Amino acid sequence: MAEENRRSVLADILKRERLDRFLKKEKKTDISKATGLIKEKSGDKPFDPKEASKGKPGKMDSNFELAVKEVAVDIRYYFLTEGEYTAKFRELYNELREDLNRYGITAKKFIDYSRESFDRYKNIQKMMPLEPMKLKGFKYVESSVRDLVKMMGQKFGK
Repeated sequence: MAEENRRSVLADILKRERLDRFLKKEKKTDISKATGLIKEKSGDKPFDPKEASKGKPGKMDSNFELAVKEVAVDIRYYFLTEGEYTAKFRELYNELREDLNRYGITAKKFIDYSRESFDRYKNIQKMMPLEPMKLKGFKYVESSVRDLVKMMGQKFGK
């Protein structure tokens, strides 16, 4: 009887692993299909980091632009697609790029931290979830990012 249990447990584990692999493949194809549909519906032209950087040095801005492209389909990052704030975040990232790289903070992590900071600001100010970013919100996020870099500098030294 113990041998039957071992076989059934092994079979269950193998089935679960196959199912997990299958679901991961399906999820990847669903995400790529959804991204394609969003691009088709919005009528946007394909993303071009060179055009987005508007003549600035390529590699420096392309990391940020690629990170923005990755999170563009996520509703949590709606504030990056509104107004002039994408350019302001790009300027802030470029200004702090050396320090961020030194501490291992990628452009994606920078954007994610900015989103979390903006969410904290919205909670403090009791704003609605999808309320647009205003100058005060950007100033809060900017000071929060600068404080993060300052604290990391104090903790890890220069």
